[in-house]
Amino acid sequence: MLFVSAPPLRAAYPARLSVRPVARPPSLLAVVGAVVAPLVVVYAALYLSAAVARPLSDLGGAGYNALRLIVSVALCLAPLAVWPFRARSYALTAGLTLAALALVNLVHAIEYSELVTIGAIDATLATTGREAREFFRGRGATLALVALGATLSLTAVVAFAGRVPRGLQIPGRVRLAAGALGLAGLAVLVAFPMRLFPISTLKNAVDYLDHQARYQDALAARAGHSFGASSAVAWDEPPVVVLVLGESTRRGALGLYGYHRPTTPELSGLDGLVTFEDAVAAASVTQPSVSMMLSAATPATLADHPEGSWLALAREVGFETVWISNQDRTDGTATALLADDAD
Repeated sequence: MLFVSAPPLRAAYPARLSVRPVARPPSLLAVVGAVVAPLVVVYAALYLSAAVARPLSDLGGAGYNALRLIVSVALCLAPLAVWPFRARSYALTAGLTLAALALVNLVHAIEYSELVTIGAIDATLATTGREAREFFRGRGATLALVALGATLSLTAVVAFAGRVPRGLQIPGRVRLAAGALGLAGLAVLVAFPMRLFPISTLKNAVDYLDHQARYQDALAARAGHSFGASSAVAWDEPPVVVLVLGESTRRGALGLYGYHRPTTPELSGLDGLVTFEDAVAAASVTQPSVSMMLSAATPATLADHPEGSWLALAREVGFETVWISNQDRTDGTATALLADDAD
């Protein structure tokens, strides 16, 4: 019997059997999952909240939000093309950031069927704890849905990111694909301008900071302003003028304008009451709308309008002016400027 000795197989063929780490597709898909999960939660909330007010057979909202979701995914994966770190770091960084931004957008989506606006950011940061409790009182369903969405989003991010091995590098072909996706998403966004999560939220946050800086400039400019006004009528005591602003109210919900329920019984019973049938608000949110209502500011000059309001004008001609609000005062807002004009 003949025996032939041979070197170990691994020693004989070292090149063929050498083991090198490779990027496994499931790991890369987990990176995508960590980024996509918060996006899906937000856009699902947008569609479902809108479906409550529209027939479920109306698929226009579903199609539009599906397109927004696809473009958002493409743009949120685009940083993989230039991300300098490993895949797991991007999954955690992007996923947790999106999950945090999703929280505030969930509230807005459920209540208003749209993404957060700069007006919403302004109102949120100007809201005190008491006002927040008042807002959420009776909104148990909203709180439950937000808690559910936030839990699902955060759990999915952590679960997906946990599947990505430490040290996993992003392959060149994945970087190229991510870059191509980003360019395609940008092209769609240019051709069909739309508000996207989280891009619109980040942009609104930057705009809010800019508005705050301009608010400080307006505060300084108005400090020395004077209308140079005087009264053309001599009176022993100025008349009493009361201006009541019932903001956040639509004419469609007022009995005074034909609503089927008697929601304004006292106003409807007044003799000589003058109503306006063709009036349009200057803005759709409180801060800019009230500011332009009580001053000569326009949408173009609102943030840095150098003149005072009608309260400052009334004070110059001899009126004692008082500002009473059911909202807590918060410095740095447009209504705070109005309050400062009162005695």
